[in-house]
Amino acid sequence: MPRRVPLTSYKADIDLSQTPGGEPVWTTPQGFLKAARAANATRRETPLGTEVSFTAGGRTVVGVINASNEVDRVTTWVDDQGRGDLMVETLFRDYEKTPSGVWFPTHITQNHGRYPSLDLWLSAVVVNTK
Repeated sequence: MPRRVPLTSYKADIDLSQTPGGEPVWTTPQGFLKAARAANATRRETPLGTEVSFTAGGRTVVGVINASNEVDRVTTWVDDQGRGDLMVETLFRDYEKTPSGVWFPTHITQNHGRYPSLDLWLSAVVVNTK
């Protein structure tokens, strides 16, 4: 069983000015929305909210936007080393407004299949608008 590794500091630089297409971009709310617009995503209402889906980079990507207009979750499928497709689901919780005015989740979790692979609590989000 994988063990939990607490980190006192973690930094991720995500360049949303680039063409969307990689999983790391899809696993941020802003990256998901940008990729959905670029791919002319389809929408449909579900009990969880508005489901937004598209295909990019050969992958199907499905997200849910909740009643508060927040990206609630993003799901995609990746190759599981010859065992078929593996579902990767990223959940976004506890949105807060950054000092620069951008809403961003302070709790992000990700599961690969049924197994948790990320449980990230953010204490600060810095937006660089260059």
